Amino acid sequence: MKESVSVSFHYFEKGIRKDDGSFDRSPFSKNEFSELVNKIQAQPEPDLDNANDFDGLKFGRLVPFLDLEEIDERTLFGRFRSAYWGHSYENTEKGKIAAESLNLRDFCFLLYHSEDGCFLLGCQYLGNYGDYTSLSRTLMRHIGLGPNVQSRSFFSEAEDFKNSIPQEVRVTLSSNSKDLASSNVFNTGSMLAFKKTGKDDTFEITVRDKILSLVGQSEAAIKKQVAALLSKNELFSVADEDIRDCVVTVRKKKSRGTKTIYLFGQSSRATKFHLDVQLDGDGLPILAIAKKKMLKKLDEEIINKVMDG
Repeated sequence: MKESVSVSFHYFEKGIRKDDGSFDRSPFSKNEFSELVNKIQAQPEPDLDNANDFDGLKFGRLVPFLDLEEIDERTLFGRFRSAYWGHSYENTEKGKIAAESLNLRDFCFLLYHSEDGCFLLGCQYLGNYGDYTSLSRTLMRHIGLGPNVQSRSFFSEAEDFKNSIPQEVRVTLSSNSKDLASSNVFNTGSMLAFKKTGKDDTFEITVRDKILSLVGQSEAAIKKQVAALLSKNELFSVADEDIRDCVVTVRKKKSRGTKTIYLFGQSSRATKFHLDVQLDGDGLPILAIAKKKMLKKLDEEIINKVMDG
């Protein structure tokens, strides 16, 4: 069975955690990135006869690296190997595979030193298989700053709802508008509701392209673009700071159920962006194509939309 290839994106940031729980961030330097790359390249192959190495692989404290390529001074690409174990299964060629044996799978990764000093990480998945957790643990150990470094994930529900049908948009303002000029706009206190009416294809296209595409960007960027969209449609004039929230209700094309998308909401689940990558004879993404596609997704979905948004 051919599995779908996808990539999730994450980042590491350096700083000091204060007593109130806040994180006082500082940028990683060029030298710190070079040191991390050198440690990855110098990491020895795990010795599976060594109990520490075996347990490190088994419990996700260690991942081996292979096929490493230093693309430039800001970018490292390669593969890492993750261990799966815990249940036995029957293989048509090898027979029964024991539950305690380690089954090693290869995945691509991309490490990038951003302009603002974060370490961005792209982690490839094959269907439901992938292992960001073990990869991040290994990288955190190499970074070596303990609690002074944290990892976070990029999440965008817009990727999950490209094939959805928008039903309603609700914008919460800090004050009421006095100039509503559209028949499908309903004003309730400081809440504006824009609803789909009949076969209103323009509404669907506008919401998907102009609003859902904002999910995952900074709150300031979302407020700015929502305010510009409202003003462009000549509904009323509103300042960026007047927008308090924006919520979209959608219906999946193949489902009767609805889903509420909070543009200012947060989630710990990283979005998986689909990669159109051919698989080789071993069922793995062709390396050169995977590299090209992952770099493209990093640029389009993270750097341009989030970091520079």
